[in-house]
Amino acid sequence: MEDNPTPILQPAGPHSGLRSQREKYMRYRASTSGIVTSIQGAALITFVALAVVSVLATIASTVGLLPWLNMSLTFGDLRIPNGGAVIQTSVTVLLALLAFFLCPVDDAGAAAGTDAPRLPGLHE
Repeated sequence: MEDNPTPILQPAGPHSGLRSQREKYMRYRASTSGIVTSIQGAALITFVALAVVSVLATIASTVGLLPWLNMSLTFGDLRIPNGGAVIQTSVTVLLALLAFFLCPVDDAGAAAGTDAPRLPGLHE
């Protein structure tokens, strides 16, 4: 017998290829997560800005500073008067509701990532 035994090489198991694929996938995800997060943040900011502009335009149309959209809106033989105003208001409400739904808020009621004051009673 030898004093210094030779290490026994273990054959590669059936899952060794899966481990390397998983490691490659995890490295890929780590390298692209910042890019994806940045694009998602830009899309959210753009959408919220569009919703704010739409709300402001609808308010300005209501008080007479801007004209309402002018559209001919019919349903069969029924002509709907002020169809542009109906469409503009409906789209504005939809955008505003989606903006409130999409904006992240933490458990304490403040917008995520901000130093806004917490709402009393929610974090207790």
